Amino acid sequence: MTSRSLISVPLRTLQWERALSTCWSRRTTMVQQMELFAKTVKKPSQTQLILGHLVTRGSISALEAMSLYRIFRLAARVEELRNQGYEIDTEMKTDLTGKRYARYVLG
Repeated sequence: MTSRSLISVPLRTLQWERALSTCWSRRTTMVQQMELFAKTVKKPSQTQLILGHLVTRGSISALEAMSLYRIFRLAARVEELRNQGYEIDTEMKTDLTGKRYARYVLG
């Protein structure tokens, strides 16, 4: 072995360790920042999610509420919105298999 290869191995190892420690410290600060952000930002309520959906898309069904927002009691959330003064109409629809379902439309 030459003296050059013996010297370069420890230097490469040292550079690698420095790079890892730099990345790791940046990573922990990023995780800490994300945790802080998650604590300060409030999630919208189910009622707010439904109202936003009605405003942007016009209508919603129970199946859409379950699949998009994991809201299982859409009728209760719609009732809360009605009590707040929003005019929401209920349209009864029939799917291809003959099952009836309610579709809520912002009036």
